[in-house]
Amino acid sequence: MKLRFCVICGTNKNLQHHHIIPKIEGGDDHSHNFLTLCWEHHDFIHNIKKTRDKENFVALCKAGQKNGVGGRPKLPKEQELEVCKLWKEGKSYRQIKKETGVALSTIRRISKDYNLPEKPPPPKTYKKTKKGQYKLL
Repeated sequence: MKLRFCVICGTNKNLQHHHIIPKIEGGDDHSHNFLTLCWEHHDFIHNIKKTRDKENFVALCKAGQKNGVGGRPKLPKEQELEVCKLWKEGKSYRQIKKETGVALSTIRRISKDYNLPEKPPPPKTYKKTKKGQYKLL
């Protein structure tokens, strides 16, 4: 499956798509035949003779993981708190994503982890008075 991060170390830099079953051996370009890897782990896989065997593949993934953990790296605490702050200001998921670069699914997870309300509070609205000043409604 084509993803936006290396399935072994979680980085989103220098990504390549590895054919699980090579095209020369009957593999196709369907998403189920792709594995997203950084160039380092893609090279690592090609330097091992058998990667299609499930046991060898699992061992390969574990060997490439950092501290036994693969997938997308965890967000720093400060960034999680920034997401919470923007949510409490009434920003939508998409607005938060645009401002912080955090994935929508991660924003949803953070909102659940921090017990934030399902919908952000409505943004504060102001009304312009006749004198040209703004008054909070």
